Amino acid sequence: MNKKEQPEIKLTANVNLNDTNNYQLLLASQNYGTFYCIYGKLTITEGTKILEKIDLKLKNYKGTCNVGFINNDSSLNHVRVYRHEKTLFIEIPVMGFCNAPNSEINQTNATSGKQIDLTGVEKIFIYRGIIKNNSMVGNISDAEFIYRDGEDRRPRYQKLPNGMYNSLDDWDLKTPFLSGAKASGGNCFTSNLEVYP
Repeated sequence: MNKKEQPEIKLTANVNLNDTNNYQLLLASQNYGTFYCIYGKLTITEGTKILEKIDLKLKNYKGTCNVGFINNDSSLNHVRVYRHEKTLFIEIPVMGFCNAPNSEINQTNATSGKQIDLTGVEKIFIYRGIIKNNSMVGNISDAEFIYRDGEDRRPRYQKLPNGMYNSLDDWDLKTPFLSGAKASGGNCFTSNLEVYP
């Protein structure tokens, strides 16, 4: 008996660039056994399609460990927003054992002062990177970065692939997502959204 092949199913979600009143789902992910979602609300310059800022909210739904945005003012400088052809890219770092559910990304911080015109954007690509919470070292074994079995403790990867970040310094040194980055654990780290109408 031949094994029946399963048809490939394309899963997608939609974002309305004209909706500046509501938080729209950007990414559903999981780390540290916690399922969470990131939502975003756009602010557009009146009478134009110029992006002014993105207000981000992270909601933890299931799991014992809070995942959040980096809990200091410098986190604004670590979310990256840029456009390439008809795609808007948003790179968002998050951290485990962190209770920072909000982050507002304004144009200056997100784009180094360059205006982003959303005219003609057809897709939004979200990339989530996980930052190691160094304040937990010694108190907990970070299962996203360390494999542990008794006394056997070693990095999950012998060499960190592009996009798998240990620290904010690493995040700053890496190239944008166009280089084909991966995230630690390889789980639910991207979201490809269709823009409508």
